[in-house]
Amino acid sequence: MCWGANNRGQLGDGTTTNQSVPTNVLALGNEVTAISTAGYSFPEDPPSWGHTCALLAEGSAKCWGSNRDSQLGDGTLIDRTTPVEVIELGAVTSVVAGDRQNCAITTAATVKCWGNNEYGQLGDGTTTDSATPADVTSLSDIASVSSQGLHVCALTTAGAMKCWGFNISGQLGDDDWCSVDCTTPVDVVGLDSGVAAIDVGGIHTCALTTQGGVKCWGFNNYGQVGDGTTDRRSVPVDVKGLESGVSAIALGGFHSCALTVEGSVKCWGFNNYGQVGDGTNTWRFTPVEVIGLTEETVAISAGGDHTCALAAEGTVKCWGENFAGQLGDGSTTDSATPVDVIDGASDTDNDGCTDGQELGSTAVLGGARNPKSFWDFFDTPDNSNVRDRAITIADIGRIVARFGTTGDPAGDPLSPPPAIGYHTAFDRTPLGPELWNLGPPDGAVTIQDIGLMVAQFGHSCA
Repeated sequence: MCWGANNRGQLGDGTTTNQSVPTNVLALGNEVTAISTAGYSFPEDPPSWGHTCALLAEGSAKCWGSNRDSQLGDGTLIDRTTPVEVIELGAVTSVVAGDRQNCAITTAATVKCWGNNEYGQLGDGTTTDSATPADVTSLSDIASVSSQGLHVCALTTAGAMKCWGFNISGQLGDDDWCSVDCTTPVDVVGLDSGVAAIDVGGIHTCALTTQGGVKCWGFNNYGQVGDGTTDRRSVPVDVKGLESGVSAIALGGFHSCALTVEGSVKCWGFNNYGQVGDGTNTWRFTPVEVIGLTEETVAISAGGDHTCALAAEGTVKCWGENFAGQLGDGSTTDSATPVDVIDGASDTDNDGCTDGQELGSTAVLGGARNPKSFWDFFDTPDNSNVRDRAITIADIGRIVARFGTTGDPAGDPLSPPPAIGYHTAFDRTPLGPELWNLGPPDGAVTIQDIGLMVAQFGHSCA
């Protein structure tokens, strides 16, 4: 399930409509073993990038969304609103999405990349784009690969780290020896062993050591390197206060986060949208604890300007920028503290309409009026003053009161405006015949009419 911006079809639901609650990706089935998303680490208005990839159980990969650089790997430049298979890839064990390129680890522990190659981020020694996967030069025994922005890094099974691609701010960690950009992998200074995990941000990079410490380097104007300064770093430096005790890391466009062994989350860097999660919009040059994560966190992930955490109980919370609904809480309001991601498939108010249907449209969760459903205007509150979003006996009474006459019941604030009134001569609304109009045109609402109303409008989720 995906949610947030969908202008390029990156949610995979067959549309280009943003979703503020999770929506199902079409045509993937139940054999997905891993997912990776890419947004736009260098903001545009409107963004022209944004795509997603999934690894399937049999070792193939599918991608969807923006394809302006052939990053979907289907050999075309056509955006896709549903998944397409990456061609000529072979069997892989991992797939990661970058801003304009994707990479995968093969079953032979080598790496293939495809898409844009303006800065050498495909790692094949050229700057020529590739619509199909190309082998990264001189890489073997690879355990993991990470890509965001326009650079890529890989971790070997021996714990060494190598990077390639865009290097304007030293994010490759090679002390700039390859000048600006590197079209083939280079060693990260000081990290030829002892690395447990890696992650790539927009223009910075971090590594988790086997000792549980975090080191970062690259662009640091917002403090995302975490060493207490805003100085650019072309080689790894220790993140202050995180020399040990960390189990995972996640990088956004210009902020960084770490998951501690105790299950808490700390973040630092750019914070204009609250993506650091400390309740403020203040940039943080060293790690601060995310507030409001009441359950033990077991995994974290960061988008361009927002962050998400998975709790041990299986729930998800997100915080930060929310202009396209990427926090998944049914709104488009930024939040500087974690908010719950709504399960789009659940039915909190037991009305037969999923939370995703109610909050993903103009309807409102909890039984308030749904402007998309004419009949919701007649949903009578129960004893707790909560509407149940279904036509009940009490609702039918109101329908009869409304349609048995030619005018609105006096003083009824929930009645529809007279313009949507009932034509008693034809048993229909001015909008045209509906299913419930099939009863004899006797000029009144009859039992037969009501039966047809309930059959069509008993649950109106759309």
